[in-house]
Amino acid sequence: MTITDLVAPEAILPALKVISKKQALQELAARASALTGQNERSVFEVLLQREKLGTTAVGYGALQNLTTGANNSALGYQSLYSNTTGSSNVANGYLSLYSNTTGASNVANGYNSLYSNTTGSNNVAHGYQTGFYNT
Repeated sequence: MTITDLVAPEAILPALKVISKKQALQELAARASALTGQNERSVFEVLLQREKLGTTAVGYGALQNLTTGANNSALGYQSLYSNTTGSSNVANGYLSLYSNTTGASNVANGYNSLYSNTTGSNNVAHGYQTGFYNT
């Protein structure tokens, strides 16, 4: 089974550029609305409600070590892998925010983005290995 067996290729946003979780959800709502014909605002509200329920991880090893961190979103192989108590982080991409343990409110989009970040908070990185050595 491949990801395209579960998700239509046109639903994937590989070059998503956002600076906050809210903006990411707005972009996802816009795409879902375009694909389904559902009202964009309604889709956004449902996504917000879902996010309030807690953390979301998609990908092998994503949020593997999470203990008490809340409201994190990890999408990609081992994204937010080391995170234990960090909250409100968004990691999108292979090994993005991999070393983060307690850092909070970070947004990392792209392969190895903010990879070495451990305790840093309020960082935004977009693109291949951006912020790789940030701690």
